[in-house]
Amino acid sequence: MPPTSERADVEEELDAFRAYWLAPARVAPPTIDFEERLAEAGPVQGSALPIRAEEASWNTWSGDESRLFNNRAAHLFRVEVRGPGPLRWVPGGTSLELNVEGDGLRPAPAADDVLGPLLIWAKAQAEWTADGDLVERTRAAGPFRSAYLPLSAEDSPLEGLIAFPIDEPDHHVVALRLTVEVEAAGVRHQLSWLYD
Repeated sequence: MPPTSERADVEEELDAFRAYWLAPARVAPPTIDFEERLAEAGPVQGSALPIRAEEASWNTWSGDESRLFNNRAAHLFRVEVRGPGPLRWVPGGTSLELNVEGDGLRPAPAADDVLGPLLIWAKAQAEWTADGDLVERTRAAGPFRSAYLPLSAEDSPLEGLIAFPIDEPDHHVVALRLTVEVEAAGVRHQLSWLYD
């Protein structure tokens, strides 16, 4: 049995994680219109819709905490791409520029890359047999995982979520440019949406 002081430290850290990652973030959202926009690149057409994690149906949980993560964790977009298939998302050519042009945030290639902090703390909670529901939350992550944009080639339309993990949650965003690279019938194209 671990020493009581170590267990108390772990439980305190778990509480801090929940407050930071799951409780309502209360950070200012980007001051953009959260609306669907369209873009074209050659034979490829796409739509993008910014969404807030705390308002997503796959992220609801009992009480006012988010199931998986709050608005502090990532900028999220729902994208749909149509064109000659097969269509494949290219994470390496996808980015999100915030406020100014230049190097932007890189996307999480898979849903579990966004869930990493929750998975780590759920494991710690289980190992220390601490009270809480983090393990149950990870088991309930299926709707988020299935909603994520796949890496495999798909028939048109290619659709799903893209998350861009946030480095500085308190950084106020007034404009952003989303660029999504897709391969359509073996040719790569970049779709771009500007929100300002």
